[in-house]
Amino acid sequence: MRIVTFLLLALATLALAGCATPERMCTLIGCVDGLTVDFTGVQPASYTLEARAAGHAPVTIDCSSDQATIQCRPDGTFLADFTPEEVTLHVTWDGGEVERTVRPVYTESRPNGPDCPPVCRFGEVTIDLSE
Repeated sequence: MRIVTFLLLALATLALAGCATPERMCTLIGCVDGLTVDFTGVQPASYTLEARAAGHAPVTIDCSSDQATIQCRPDGTFLADFTPEEVTLHVTWDGGEVERTVRPVYTESRPNGPDCPPVCRFGEVTIDLSE
């Protein structure tokens, strides 16, 4: 009987040891919250985008040909550290302008794993510039 008890105790100990979770290792990948604004219809090479939202300083992106930055694309741009619940976007370009108020949908990203920081929010909206 002692041998059976010992064997059962040994098996239980091994089973519980298999359930232990190893300490999580987090990597150091960073991320930036932000809002991607995509254009459909007209895709101007040069444009200015102004974004206004309650509780946020206005953001202006000047994507003119002589001042274009890496965030400027003919089909849109990325507004870093800007994640409002509602935003008014005003786009002007040679030959047109469009203003839309939109409510972005955001998703969260954890690039270092589910239990590791940072947690970043990404939103995306599409504006039709041909209207």
